[in-house]
Amino acid sequence: MRKTEIVIKDLKNLISSKGYIYAICMILFEDFYINPEKIQEINLNKRLTHKEASLLLGFLIQYQNDFTLPDSWQDLMQMKQKTYKLMEELQQSFMIPFGEKLQRSLKKEHKKKDFRKEQKEFFGKGDVLREAIFYSGTGVYDFQYLDFLERKYKYDKKWLYENKNFCIEKIKKIAIRIKSVLQEKSKKVHLYGLKERLPQIIEDIKKKIHNEDWEKHVKEILPMM
Repeated sequence: MRKTEIVIKDLKNLISSKGYIYAICMILFEDFYINPEKIQEINLNKRLTHKEASLLLGFLIQYQNDFTLPDSWQDLMQMKQKTYKLMEELQQSFMIPFGEKLQRSLKKEHKKKDFRKEQKEFFGKGDVLREAIFYSGTGVYDFQYLDFLERKYKYDKKWLYENKNFCIEKIKKIAIRIKSVLQEKSKKVHLYGLKERLPQIIEDIKKKIHNEDWEKHVKEILPMM
């Protein structure tokens, strides 16, 4: 396995490639757009996590926005495939410190009195926990991202605005507006209890099914409902 620094260097070289922005747009759409009707078919192991996507976008904004099209669709697909390959390799590289320390630990003779000291040496730098931390969930609510945005990027605020026209105050308003629109739309979805509506549902089935055994049809459809 290659070291993390080498994999990140390859990632940055890939991200700076001509037309890469289109590859990452494809990845973001395919990995983060979910059709609720096909949710059981989703394989999360083949999709990037939001932290991996954030890392790629963080590297992307370090370069000038280049919307030049790739030379061919083959180049576009290769960039996309290479992204997944390098992100998988990045995860493996995070495990190197743990593997190396574990091998050294297995070769040593351990004494009970040294347990605390050895535990501190093993976990001391935190490098063995890098993979677990990076790929864990955040446990953060959306409004907390907005509340801490100003403080998190206070040292980058000026650079982001001058170089990327990224205004934190404006972005917060956009995010809040999107959430508001989605909440308004959700109110228009009319949910109802099947138990309360069951007599009416059966009557509707009877009207629609004239020449068939509607009772059999009801028995088949109720478990699905």
